[in-house]
This record gives sequence, structure tokens and C-alpha cells, in this order.
Amino acid sequence: MTQQLTSSIPAVLDALDDGFTELLATRGVNGDEILVCQGECPDPPKEYLEIGDVVGNADQQWAHLGALTRDETYAVSITIVVQDDRHTTQRAAKDRAFEILGFCETWLRENVTLGLTQTSGQFQRLEVQVATIGTLGEPAERGWRYVIGWAVKIDSRLRGIR
Repeated sequence: MTQQLTSSIPAVLDALDDGFTELLATRGVNGDEILVCQGECPDPPKEYLEIGDVVGNADQQWAHLGALTRDETYAVSITIVVQDDRHTTQRAAKDRAFEILGFCETWLRENVTLGLTQTSGQFQRLEVQVATIGTLGEPAERGWRYVIGWAVKIDSRLRGIR
């Protein structure tokens, strides 16, 4: 009997969480941690990154008839928030938010398989790229709050296990 992997989504969400947590552990201002959460961060700090849900639908198609492989494509929403009284102008908050995005983009380019292809025999292919970016800058209680919403596009090939 062949066991089929249902989806790469759980493994990808965990890999993004682990990777960004390690990456951002000391990238905060003054060497502080930038908090990384799957879903909404409870009691959010001054700088944080939220790994959200799948944007739209995850699309799966059989790759080869009888070969038990499926191609899966989807995007995962990511939000970077900087809300800090040290950023007294919108430009400073924006620059800091894009600096954090730069850390994440560089890490994704260097880890396009998120380590899953090598560690899991269930993936034949996994490719990651930054898909979309939207921004919002607004005055906060003190200082400025800047939000970058973006998505990581995932293209994977799943295979059955014999």
C-alpha cells in the first residue's frame, strides 16, 4: 500500500517559522529578537513577523498518471510590523520594515527548498519565491507604525511513499 502526503502546507509553515525565528533572533534593534508567530502574535512587541494562512486556494494536480505524484501550488501570507517610538518619522519606520523584509528575502533566496527536499523523501521538488508586497504606514500612539504584507509562493511536487 502506498501512503500519500496530503499537502506540503504544514511542513512549509513549520519550516518558515523555524527559519525566520532563527534568522531574526538577533536582528532587532539593539540585538533584540524580532518575534515570529504562526498566526496573530499575542501581545505583539515593537517588531514582529506573522506567518499567516494560505492566500486563496492551494491548487493540486496529478503530475503523472499512475506515478502517485502531485504538483501543489499556493502562497502563504507574511506580515512584517514595525511599531516603535524610536521611529519618529514614517520614513524611519518604512526603512526598518524593508530592512527586515530584506533579511527574509535573502534567507529565502539562500534556502529555496526550506530544507524540506533534503530531509523529507515526500518532496520531489519545492521552490519558494516572494510573490506580492503591499504596505501601510500610519501614525501610532508614539512614533510610527509600518506594515508590509507579502506572500511566499510555494511550488512543490509531492510523491507517494511505498
